[in-house]
Amino acid sequence: MRVWIALLIGLCLGPRSASAQQLLFSTLAEDIAFSPHGQYLAFMTYTTSVVRLGPGPMKVFGLGTLAQFTPVFSPDESMLAATMGEVFAGGLTGTRILTHKVPEGPVVSVFPSALHGTNRANIRDMHWLPDGASFLCLIPSGAEIRRFSAADGRLLMSSEFLQAGSYKLSLSHSTRRIVSASENGLIYIWSLNDLSLQHTLTNQIGPAAFAVISEDGKTIYSGAENDDLRSYSTSDRSETRKVKAGQNGVRELAVDGEQTIVLTRGYDGTAKGWTAGEFRHLFTVPVGEPAVPHNKGSRYPIHISPDGSLFATAGRNAQGRLFTIPLTVTTARREGQELKLEWCGGRPPFRLQQRASLSAGDWEDASEDLHSRRLSVPVAGSRFYRITSEPWPEPLIEP
Repeated sequence: MRVWIALLIGLCLGPRSASAQQLLFSTLAEDIAFSPHGQYLAFMTYTTSVVRLGPGPMKVFGLGTLAQFTPVFSPDESMLAATMGEVFAGGLTGTRILTHKVPEGPVVSVFPSALHGTNRANIRDMHWLPDGASFLCLIPSGAEIRRFSAADGRLLMSSEFLQAGSYKLSLSHSTRRIVSASENGLIYIWSLNDLSLQHTLTNQIGPAAFAVISEDGKTIYSGAENDDLRSYSTSDRSETRKVKAGQNGVRELAVDGEQTIVLTRGYDGTAKGWTAGEFRHLFTVPVGEPAVPHNKGSRYPIHISPDGSLFATAGRNAQGRLFTIPLTVTTARREGQELKLEWCGGRPPFRLQQRASLSAGDWEDASEDLHSRRLSVPVAGSRFYRITSEPWPEPLIEP
């Protein structure tokens, strides 16, 4: 049965209290990653599980590798890379990058790390770039970005070294930009082409901790220990909106590709959904508190699936969760002879349907399959509309 929400020319009749449904819970998840097209979700501790999210019922595959952190899928979803800390001669620590086939394949390559001699045993963040040829890594101090070859692990280029560390990289591929937030309260904008530093934004008082850039490169969202959720325009680097998240500090955040929803994860153990434009609160769900409160070095991730229908969390307590993002109409207004609609969540493809009476008659399709969550519909007279989405997969309990 398709999920639906009804509309009467700009009036949302759907439930305001719709919340996220938990589909999966794991006790083996310190880090997570969705694949680029949303077919898989990786849960990782000292072993790795890959969950096939569709088509059909969800299924779990155990890869059994010793990689620990920063899982990332290849652009074609055929490979998974991750990092493994190790100790070298003389007690120095470093990191190897492992790659293996998805969903059940063996380890394909183990790259001797260019990070030998560093004083931490893990890369803080890693991205497999869309051309498939290289990894983008935030090195252990969090103060430098490096690009490595995906073929043989060679160091290709590196950014300038900053005095304050960062914990996460966020990429806009359409504008070739990288964003990172640092411990000194600044947000940095880098060039994805040559890793040069382009701009610096002054964030809220205290460490920004985390920031993400929208895929269109126009907006940066940030969260901080003082509980601020903020947005900035990249055109003039001005602050555009700010709210208090009510989570005892924003630990990490994520935004979907269409910028219909922002998710924040707080030190209070909750995840909250917000409209991306106005920061209007949508839902709150418990996801587990960090094992070490207010420790920014501990992993406490939250990620949104590429199609904007699911989100996943993990952390040092090794509790991984997968949730639905409920279908919620966030904008419904009539402008002249057009109905402007925007919604978040739900599972694509969507359909707009209509009928003359809310309580009688058959619903008729008023659109083909929709994959965008924004729609303008020509209207004439009084009509009732609803948006339908695909059903969710059946929940799993433990990978």
